[in-house]
Amino acid sequence: MSSVTISVVHVDVVGPVDAVQDFSATYSALVRASIADGRGIEVPYAGDGVTAVYPSLGAALDSAVAVQQGIERHNREAPVPIGVRVGLSSGDATEDNGRYTGEPVEEAVRLCATAAAGQIVTTEMVRLLARRTEHSFAPLGERSVHGLPEAVEA
Repeated sequence: MSSVTISVVHVDVVGPVDAVQDFSATYSALVRASIADGRGIEVPYAGDGVTAVYPSLGAALDSAVAVQQGIERHNREAPVPIGVRVGLSSGDATEDNGRYTGEPVEEAVRLCATAAAGQIVTTEMVRLLARRTEHSFAPLGERSVHGLPEAVEA
């Protein structure tokens, strides 16, 4: 086991189940390509969606945006548009044989659950750390997040 500082992106599909099933292969390919392009590593997580860890915040942000843009392009021609929501967090975690645990993993997954389709929800800490990047953020205020002891400033 080792302690590492990582950025975590969790992506989940929002939409009708029958449409999601038809979309599954395209969605999976798009998300996994964005992870690979951003030097991310897909990691196991007990639940829906796809979770990836990144060595840098910039790469995680770029990947999250790439997923949303890819879905948007796909939806322009899709008979049934599908929404994707994303949660993103950064911080110290524990790595043990490719499994990551800790606050940033849980925050990313839980923030994703609060996001609307087409939205990327991050912590205030991510927003502060990324203030000199090309990414822009809109404060969303405190969010009560299931499974976390305190509300998260998003």
